Amino acid sequence: MVDNVPFPSGCYNSTVVDSYVLDNALVQDTFLLHRSASSVSGQLHLTSTCLSVVGTYVSQGAVIVGCGTITCSGPEVTYGNGTVLKVGVEIGGREIAMFADMPFHLAAIVGESRGNAAELKAYEDLVRTYAKSVRCDGFNVIARQAKVLRCPKIRDVFVGDGGVVEDSVVSNSTILSTPAEFSSIVGFSQVHSSILQWNAHVDGGSSVERSFLCDCSHVERHGMVMDSLLGTSSLYGANVGSNHTLKAPDQELWPGEGVFYGLSVSIKYPSNFTNAAYSVIATGVSTLPQKLDMPFALVNIPGHNIPELSPAINEIYPGYDT
Repeated sequence: MVDNVPFPSGCYNSTVVDSYVLDNALVQDTFLLHRSASSVSGQLHLTSTCLSVVGTYVSQGAVIVGCGTITCSGPEVTYGNGTVLKVGVEIGGREIAMFADMPFHLAAIVGESRGNAAELKAYEDLVRTYAKSVRCDGFNVIARQAKVLRCPKIRDVFVGDGGVVEDSVVSNSTILSTPAEFSSIVGFSQVHSSILQWNAHVDGGSSVERSFLCDCSHVERHGMVMDSLLGTSSLYGANVGSNHTLKAPDQELWPGEGVFYGLSVSIKYPSNFTNAAYSVIATGVSTLPQKLDMPFALVNIPGHNIPELSPAINEIYPGYDT
């Protein structure tokens, strides 16, 4: 199925080199490239313009249509696993090596606890072992029922069951997905050296680089996420940051689980919303540097002026219910 339109399985008008294409998969109008020997598994109908096969494992029911090049760099590819996230302050100090199954609370502990060198080394060794274990002998993996449509360039990727990649450029990345909780990269977006967990979505021309998107997170509307850990149920697309250009880049933001940042929000650093889970920062609000410890709160502009207080101080409704 392509856009809910049924198509017969097989390879049509494509160059397929040293890849595996399983039963009921469709490869059409696509140039897959990069290895030497070729093999084909399952019952396929090959047209005269399909050469043989290149560095990609296409599982049962997967669809690749209208793409440019889909290539793999070699047997050392880890699909973004082991990439070090330089989260927090730009001067460094909170580096987190990521892996696809990483729980958010573990990443938070690694980012916060920097004093125990032995524990940090043990964690880094664990990630290196994990990264080696996920290598697939130099193949991209397009899993069951996954769809890769009209993408100009795909390189070194793992796309999980039911995952969707449309009109986008993706490299050195893992997209965890199931048919019930599918993940997607669509809308002319770019994702590089990143990991998306289940039900994570990138769309609207957004850019994600060296980042980890936990399950149910969302980047949209030309959002740009770099060297970041986006927690569960987070949505990014606002104006968040940052210091005055004359200051050192030594401050940071801890956004908090499920915190919603409205359009044109400006968050001044340093800020910590980890104890304000599922709060809402209303449209157009500017917040001062602070730590907020009120979950399910609405942060808004002041409803009225109090002479003794600065008008820059926000009004907070704890336990806000729409």
